[in-house]
Amino acid sequence: DHRDLHSFPTRRSSDLLDLGHVQLGYKLRGTSGPPVLLVMGLAMPGEGWMRQVDDLSQDHQVCWFDNRGVGKSSTPKGLYSTQKMAEETWALVDHLGWESVHVVGVSMGGMISQQLLVQQPERVRSLTLIASAAVGRKAQPTAEGVKRWIKVQSTKDVDERMKALAHLLFSEKTIAEGRVDMGTLGRDLAAGRARGQGMLGQLAAVFGHNAKSQLAIHQDKPVLCIVGQDDVLVSPRNTHELAKILAANLLEIPDAGHGVSSEHPELVNAAIRKHILAV
Repeated sequence: DHRDLHSFPTRRSSDLLDLGHVQLGYKLRGTSGPPVLLVMGLAMPGEGWMRQVDDLSQDHQVCWFDNRGVGKSSTPKGLYSTQKMAEETWALVDHLGWESVHVVGVSMGGMISQQLLVQQPERVRSLTLIASAAVGRKAQPTAEGVKRWIKVQSTKDVDERMKALAHLLFSEKTIAEGRVDMGTLGRDLAAGRARGQGMLGQLAAVFGHNAKSQLAIHQDKPVLCIVGQDDVLVSPRNTHELAKILAANLLEIPDAGHGVSSEHPELVNAAIRKHILAV
């Protein structure tokens, strides 16, 4: 792809793409190298990818963005679907002038990324799926996960909400060792978590997602699945199922929760880099 060698001389590092029915806030970093698209999960703005952006943008063009219903993107009414969100994501890729791209998706973002593969497989150079599921209705949290999720949604005090979010996303060992970066969590919250219509729309997308039968024909595509062993939000068995369906490489990280990409960024980034280089 000749675009790998080109920079963005006239493009701002932050912008808003107007598709008419929805506006998508996105950001870019890196001026050369194979393009990487980062697709965020439920209710979280794209800023949650910064641990990966800081690393990958050293030798990749990296784009991260806010899904519809969160952050700087607009919040259309009604129920959302991962298929529609994938179509909007491809429109963003087209806007960037990228012919093909390495895709990395987490949780709901992994579901959207599966639809990217289904819709335009020839444009997906490689796929990395983190803590995701082929069938949204199977991606239900454990009883403990439900309890922690409710606490995050019902807590109004920002500091207490950050603590609750940490217990939802990270392993208890990570929290006990004081390795949670509350500043990063605070920045992500400030960037605009989905609430109200945005939350309802995205939840509908998750529970309506089912790409299982469509994924099996793409076993020739380079796919890496990553999961934290202590994930209470989306059971690790879902990622194991994805790896089996796609004949993918599987990396299971101990002492890691649903937020494994922030909890163990060095391991995750190294795995993504190795995966992309092997293509």
